[in-house]
Amino acid sequence: MKLRYGKADENVRKRSIEDVILHERQKYAKGFRYEKQFPEMTGGKNGSMLFEGLGTGTVLLRSPLGAELAVLAAVNRLAARKIRAERIFTTLLLPAGTEEEAMRPLIRQACGTVFEHGMEIGEVQAEVTDAVNRPVLYVTAAGTRFHGCISDDPAPAPCISGKKMSSPANEIVLAGTAGMEGTCILATEYFERLQDRFPASLLSRMKDLRSRLCILETAETAAELERQRGQDLSAMVSPGEGGIFAGLWELAEKTGCGMKVDLQAIPLLQETIEITEYLGIDPYLMRAGGSLLIVCPDGEKLAEELRKKGSDAVKIGALTSGNDRVLINGEETRYLDRPQTDSLTAFC
Repeated sequence: MKLRYGKADENVRKRSIEDVILHERQKYAKGFRYEKQFPEMTGGKNGSMLFEGLGTGTVLLRSPLGAELAVLAAVNRLAARKIRAERIFTTLLLPAGTEEEAMRPLIRQACGTVFEHGMEIGEVQAEVTDAVNRPVLYVTAAGTRFHGCISDDPAPAPCISGKKMSSPANEIVLAGTAGMEGTCILATEYFERLQDRFPASLLSRMKDLRSRLCILETAETAAELERQRGQDLSAMVSPGEGGIFAGLWELAEKTGCGMKVDLQAIPLLQETIEITEYLGIDPYLMRAGGSLLIVCPDGEKLAEELRKKGSDAVKIGALTSGNDRVLINGEETRYLDRPQTDSLTAFC
């Protein structure tokens, strides 16, 4: 049955939203109370708000993983601000002529991702509109600060003041690997095409990277490790669209600093290197969900402790005074460009 224009009516909501949410909650989160009305972000005295931060994620749902990636993008953005997402609100925009059966799996994937990561659904809206020609999912995540964190990332004072920075001062750690999200998307969307070159077992492993795309626990662990030392993380950024280079640019903008980064130190999976070379894609400009850029006083120490906790992490550089954003690749030195179109978007 084709959906009619406007917001989903009561019957569609019951069949394809509320029943799907109930099923996914029972599948992933047994013991959760079923809240048929999906209450707003309230819960304190007189319905006062309890949440301390909001993060958003928007994805054009042309990927089979689109709904999941939109949820995780919102969750990861909050995590980089030291906020644990607790409730997810979604709005699904659908083009004219969409069948109700086509809507249901999108709702199922988004809600399944929410429950799989121990969060709750706040509200789900679906609407048919001429404003889009493909499904688009808007996600808002709401949550509370990590234990012991009082405020969002304080800017590193040495950069803001313009004074010369001591070493090690504000060093950059990368947790996770660059291009991991993009590799997962490619292995999922282009599985048959890539089978002409790569073993199915390798591609299946890359599809399974989806289980590593949430950086919430890594961010919380990093913040706790620094708190135990009586310090605070200067800044964190969750790279996404535009790849690790876009994430580094955002980090420089966020801190008001320059930076010097060793390009060869940025970790890439060997599979990512081989797949992107085969398809002609730049892995440094490819979606980088599942990685986290962290600024801290002692990058080597934090990276070592994160590895002990099970997170891949390595020091890749440091912030500097001034505005220069330098990438060092062996004997070659160049400057970081402004964020470009994601190489995965350009390829697709």
